[in-house]
Amino acid sequence: MADLSKDRIEKLLESFKEELFAELEEKIDVAQKELADQVSGEVVKKASSDIETYIEEQVEEEVTYQMEVQERVHEKVQRKFKKFQEKLQQYHMVYAFLVATGFMLFWYGVWQVLAQVELFRDGLIAIGIGLVLLFITGAVYKKLVG
Repeated sequence: MADLSKDRIEKLLESFKEELFAELEEKIDVAQKELADQVSGEVVKKASSDIETYIEEQVEEEVTYQMEVQERVHEKVQRKFKKFQEKLQQYHMVYAFLVATGFMLFWYGVWQVLAQVELFRDGLIAIGIGLVLLFITGAVYKKLVG
């Protein structure tokens, strides 16, 4: 009987060990999952923050680069335009003709636009508005006084 009770005790102990180990394994699995979720959440937050910082830096660098390129292109176009103007000014008659044509076309365009505005179709109203503008800007005073 002592052997039976010893076998039985060993079986009970073995069964208790298995249940205990199974319970511990289950608790370990749950703890590992919780830890993995926490760590992955922190990793995701850190990675997200790092990505946002990286993107902001890249955008800032690209904007700076594009502004520098735009400034260089602007300066280059300005230099070329200035050289063209200097060469054109060497030919006085051509230059004078182009300037006069530019002024005439500008004035013609203004004349055409104002002709389409109903308010300016009446000559007296146009003269009145013109005089008011000249008085406001002080151009009449400069011409009349000195």
